[in-house]
Amino acid sequence: KKPDYWLALNNRAALNFKKGNDAAALEDYNTLVEVRLKQVEEKNDTTGLTEAFVSRSTVHLKNLALDKAEQDINEASKVNPTYPGISRMKEEVKVQQTNQRDLKTKAEASLRANPENTEALEVKASADKALGNEKEALSAARAAVANNSKDPRVFSIILEEAERTKDTNTFKKVAKKAEQAGISRKELIQNAPLLQERFKTSIRQ
Repeated sequence: KKPDYWLALNNRAALNFKKGNDAAALEDYNTLVEVRLKQVEEKNDTTGLTEAFVSRSTVHLKNLALDKAEQDINEASKVNPTYPGISRMKEEVKVQQTNQRDLKTKAEASLRANPENTEALEVKASADKALGNEKEALSAARAAVANNSKDPRVFSIILEEAERTKDTNTFKKVAKKAEQAGISRKELIQNAPLLQERFKTSIRQ
């Protein structure tokens, strides 16, 4: 592809991110990262690689996918440690990770006192998801939903997993339960980019 195509792709990703279309932005940034890595492999040319990693990290950070944000910003730092904004982003990721670990610790303490504490399950699920503890997040989210939670975050965690594993039956069932709990689609996709594209068709099927 010509260089102007990749520039256009980068601009489209930035525009989608600005508009809140995080799923589309991530898809474009994934393509850019992949292409830039291939470019390094074939030509030892790192042009645009740092920017691609930083941009994708920004999307992950916004969506509190802190493990992915950290991974991308560390990769960017390896390529160009002096790239503007890297130090600030590293610090922001650390602050968010500390916040989420604190929330997780407090939630787990509440759950030791009362394993059926729905609010604590909701907080634990969300914190574990942010920290990249997918299995723990899913387990807590399922327990919260079983306790009639009305927190969009726990429904999103289960729906994202169902979408990732192509479990259509679970997706439909949980989406229906979310609807019955008065949770809007907008709330469900707020911190779940994976759901943005699929939601349009999955629930109507």
